[in-house]
Amino acid sequence: MSEKLEGICGVCGRSRIECRKNILGLATNAPEADLINHPSHYTDGGIETIDFIEAKKLNYNCGNATKYISRAGKKDKAERAVDIAKAIWYLQRELDTLKGK
Repeated sequence: MSEKLEGICGVCGRSRIECRKNILGLATNAPEADLINHPSHYTDGGIETIDFIEAKKLNYNCGNATKYISRAGKKDKAERAVDIAKAIWYLQRELDTLKGK
């Protein structure tokens, strides 16, 4: 089992394995959707966006770009273009920082 799934979820306090089972719909006693700790627009695909960002040790700008890309159109289908534009804004900010602007 991956080290990332061992231990306790830093967000909700349940075991990481139970969180993943819940996200994937495999938990036998899965609670209703947790809109605060595990919103569906961040948990589809079997991994929470925050876990990916932390595992890859992404900085603020790259992490936010990843967040907006991963949820684009899932929170609100009508806002997909806005989510992509926000991701681009963070990536441009990161590029400007790298270029010393």
